Amino acid sequence: EKFVRKCEKLPKKKQNAMLMLHQTQRLITLADDIYKIRPRDSLRVLFLIICAEVVAKLYKNFAGEGKVYEHVKVFFTKLCRLGDMKFLDNAFYIQTIEKRNKKGLCFNQVIDYLYKIRCDVVHEGCYWEFSFNRPGIQETATPNFRKHELVYSKITYDVLRNIVIRGAIRAIDDYIRNSEA
Repeated sequence: EKFVRKCEKLPKKKQNAMLMLHQTQRLITLADDIYKIRPRDSLRVLFLIICAEVVAKLYKNFAGEGKVYEHVKVFFTKLCRLGDMKFLDNAFYIQTIEKRNKKGLCFNQVIDYLYKIRCDVVHEGCYWEFSFNRPGIQETATPNFRKHELVYSKITYDVLRNIVIRGAIRAIDDYIRNSEA
């Protein structure tokens, strides 16, 4: 509550901090609520990645259009905590159908994979090919079938959601401290 009040009392020059706060709240709520309408994890990823993009654009005072991928990368590589970045490293692993060997996706490959899920929804209307891990149902990881490979998700929705929220809060706090007075 104190943090929200601080954001809402900022001078006009730091208005992007308040915008980041409100956009984060809206997009996280959409990510949470969309599952009630259409229970598909790809739609949840869409809203989480949009949140990351919007926060990074506001943080960087970007007024143009496009450069979505670049801003998603900025969010996860510059605005997220090191511990969250380390957690995302190997949050997914891949197994080709022909070969049975499994290989973890590194941090940058995880960002690329999440961005690809977003693009599949936005550009192809494909929102059924991804599932988060669900402990208790799938003990180790949830498989996602893609062409000639399986991509296993070891991460749950709540974990990724919280990483995005912490990154947004960190971006807002940093913006308040470092933007021009």
